Amino acid sequence: IRDGGDSAWWVPADRFEAQLRSLRAQGYASVLPDDLVAYRRWGWRLPAKPVMITFDDGYRNLLTEAEPRLKALGFRAICYLPTAFIAADDASRQSFEGTPCLTWDEVRAMERRGTIMFGAHGHRHVNLAGERDPAVEVRAARAAFRRGAGHTPRDFCYPFGQENPAVVEAVRRAGFRTATVCLDALAALGADTD
Repeated sequence: IRDGGDSAWWVPADRFEAQLRSLRAQGYASVLPDDLVAYRRWGWRLPAKPVMITFDDGYRNLLTEAEPRLKALGFRAICYLPTAFIAADDASRQSFEGTPCLTWDEVRAMERRGTIMFGAHGHRHVNLAGERDPAVEVRAARAAFRRGAGHTPRDFCYPFGQENPAVVEAVRRAGFRTATVCLDALAALGADTD
């Protein structure tokens, strides 16, 4: 979320809030990857109008702008973190693409509050489809997440939305349950959905 511009990757805070209000008015309810796994594996019911709200890159404005709006309107979301850019605490805060990122202290506090959950978005935020051995980057992200958040991540988002069979296999072998891509398409859930 960033004021001063609207693009495919950034949305002004007031527009984000308007989008949430529109979703609520239309009867949508947020779901998380855990909900999709439970639906697929055990047939758990999803809301009549499910929507998954996702964020990439772990910017600090997730805490200052997104979390309060999501909570006020009764939505939950997941954010995928490029773990190399998530510092231990405020004194060592890092930036990614010129924007301050969250710290592990903030990530743990946000998870305890329950509005936003977290997954991995690679370690250095490189295009895994172009890596000779994507498993190295995937394992590094998983290990850094475990150290920083205090638990093992279950969900992954491919950096740049790019994947290939080697990347998918590396993510699967690392133990992630879900992985997301960036496509301009409606997700259709079913027994054969990948």
